[in-house]
Amino acid sequence: MVSNTKLNRADVIVVLGYPSEPDGTPSQTMRFRVEKGAELYHQGCAPFIVFSGGAVDQAFIEAKVMASYAITLGVPKDAIILETESRDTLENASLVSAILTSRGWKSIILVTSPYHTRRATKLFERLGYSVTSVVSNSPTETSTRTRLSEILHEYFLWIYYKFVHAI
Repeated sequence: MVSNTKLNRADVIVVLGYPSEPDGTPSQTMRFRVEKGAELYHQGCAPFIVFSGGAVDQAFIEAKVMASYAITLGVPKDAIILETESRDTLENASLVSAILTSRGWKSIILVTSPYHTRRATKLFERLGYSVTSVVSNSPTETSTRTRLSEILHEYFLWIYYKFVHAI
């Protein structure tokens, strides 16, 4: 995991989705992930960003909402690639892998929230990618109860993925 150190250049930055607000605007978690991806893009860490995430429990496609926000942050449209079908982290990795393979890309900078980084990284590594994980900021408006719920959710998914998907 990398935080504020100089990163090696990668083929692509991959930003994993998170649900938007009910009105389709980026949620705070989504904004933080996109902002970190855009920052890395502007630092020249990779020439492209893949935004990954479908419409999970709502009508808004996460990747499209993230891409629109990234454009407002100065990321050019031609540097953005969308994966719009995934509904969970396993599908993020699988469907993004198809994009990466089609372009011959092997090295990625993976951007997600701190609690999600370990499992997401392992999934991409299992698919054969050289992964540098970069964590986004954590929302300050999140209650202790919500954070605990996210951590427990991730813990149980880690155990499930460890035994069922051998990560």
